[in-house]
Amino acid sequence: IPATWEAMEECFRKGLAKAIGVSNFSTKKLHDLLQHAKITPAVDQVELHPLWQQGQLTDLCKRNCVQVIAWSPLGGLGKPWGSKSVLEHPVIQEIALKHHKSPAQAIIRWLTEIHVAPVVKSYNSQTLLENINSFDFSFINSFDFSLADEDHKRIETIAQERLGMWDALCNFTTSPYKSLFELWDGEIWGDLFWAYPKI
Repeated sequence: IPATWEAMEECFRKGLAKAIGVSNFSTKKLHDLLQHAKITPAVDQVELHPLWQQGQLTDLCKRNCVQVIAWSPLGGLGKPWGSKSVLEHPVIQEIALKHHKSPAQAIIRWLTEIHVAPVVKSYNSQTLLENINSFDFSFINSFDFSLADEDHKRIETIAQERLGMWDALCNFTTSPYKSLFELWDGEIWGDLFWAYPKI
């Protein structure tokens, strides 16, 4: 990772890239990178949604001015590892109903309010419009949609579970990661938990 990052920094310095960042970096991997990086990553794109909030990672990113980008914020529907559990979670359903919005809108609004940039996609024009209307455009019109503090607190109580395990990235021949434990640096996934010191 250090050598790769140095090469990316060189691309940035030569003007070959407007910004450089990382993807799927755990708290430990990002912390380790920040110890020797001369250029701070602009972003860290990771799986992030109400069922996998990554609080420790987002805190580290905020302290170091790294923008967190939420990949598959609605649960990765249509993917082999995707799940409806994010959109169908009772807390999300109740918050959406309370605000007369769709579960997807409630999640996107939650992400923007915690300063996480969501990456969502759809081929349905109605869904695209709903996603756009998750943002607060009250500065240009009368549209206004925001979550209450109690909504945020309820979302914070949701049990955490990583959806994408990425077992295929681990092997004993070509991968630097021999197990999921090594890949995710001991973070929570499913019903298992490995702790590492807080950074």
